[in-house]
Amino acid sequence: MEHKDDLQHKQSKLYKSNDPQVQLRMLTERLGGLGYPFNLSPECRAYASEMRQVRNLWAHNEPFTVDDVQRYLDTSFRLLHAVGAEGAAEQTRSLLTEFKSGSSEQGTSQAPITDASTAGRIER
Repeated sequence: MEHKDDLQHKQSKLYKSNDPQVQLRMLTERLGGLGYPFNLSPECRAYASEMRQVRNLWAHNEPFTVDDVQRYLDTSFRLLHAVGAEGAAEQTRSLLTEFKSGSSEQGTSQAPITDASTAGRIER
């Protein structure tokens, strides 16, 4: 990302390798002369783009519905599986299964979720 900033004559930022925003940008953006540094299928790149949007919604405290959360967990699983992060993919699959069983007991899928812990969000 620093290389891309240099090429665009932007002020360099401090990027952290464990920051999801940076990781998703690396998967979805062309990095100047480096091109796309990862050999991802178009389908995998679409998963990463969707997760980048989800991350932005979460960062700006946008509400998610139960259906949204189920979709995002499913997309997360698919992305993690596609990039070979099997352990994280299985953890995400477990979260999805747990979330589905909890949400079916509540009986609503379109109401916004405002409690971050209910939505499976990571607390800051």
